[in-house]
Amino acid sequence: RVSDTESQVAEKEKALSDLQNELEETRSKAGAFESELNEVKSSQTETVEKLKEVEGERNEKEQQLQALQEDKARLETESQAVSEKLSKAEEELHNSEESSAALKAELEKVQQSAAEAEAKAKAAEELVAARESTESEIEQKLAEMQKAEATTRSEMAEMQK
Repeated sequence: RVSDTESQVAEKEKALSDLQNELEETRSKAGAFESELNEVKSSQTETVEKLKEVEGERNEKEQQLQALQEDKARLETESQAVSEKLSKAEEELHNSEESSAALKAELEKVQQSAAEAEAKAKAAEELVAARESTESEIEQKLAEMQKAEATTRSEMAEMQK
């Protein structure tokens, strides 16, 4: 029996030694796992920091995009306003050109009427001059006739004496 007990004790010691070896191995593995876990945590911290940095950049880019979209909308509004002004100016220019053409046509008519009036005035002046000349000739002939009549009367009066 003692030998059984010694044998059991030897088995138990062997089992204990195996368990101690297993415990050391498990502790070693636990240390390795803990080291690996610390690396993962460190890597996770770096990843979280990079993620925050990327999110910050994304937010900044979104703000820039929003500002650019607002600028685009403002520029489109300004472009529309400029287009409307240009269209209005072109219409006014067209109207002005039409008015100018109408005024030129009217001016040509007035100039033509003025030329005709000038020609009529010149013809009237010529008629007046001709009339005055004719009147003068008639008055001269009348005076000559009156002189001749007076001479004839005078001669007749002398003859009657």
